[in-house]
Amino acid sequence: MILVVLATLFATCLLVANIIAVKLVSIGGWVVPAGVIAYPLTFLFTDVIAELYGRKIASRVVWVGFGVSILMVILVFGGGLLPPAPFWEGQLAYESILGMLPRITLASMIAYLVSQHHDVFAFHFWRQKT
Repeated sequence: MILVVLATLFATCLLVANIIAVKLVSIGGWVVPAGVIAYPLTFLFTDVIAELYGRKIASRVVWVGFGVSILMVILVFGGGLLPPAPFWEGQLAYESILGMLPRITLASMIAYLVSQHHDVFAFHFWRQKT
């Protein structure tokens, strides 16, 4: 049950990081995607999963995160293609904001896979050394 909760928190932070990444924010004079708030938490969750369940399970969770991110892109893109209700005036805003999401998410997936798998590897490497 703990694994399910940790994996769900991991996937939630990953998806939220990708969704809010479309907004640029200013933090301490640096302009960064808002996703920098949620994304670091994904490493915390994979480290806890690796500690409790091992490297193999943590790597599987990383791959599941990749899969749910791709599914999110497909669903958001598909939602944008659906015809809006005649009275709904938010289509342009939807397209303006969430229309960037597939490009942002797909572009970040290579970096995601490399960084998450490296984190799992490094966690176990340093754990064995100490």
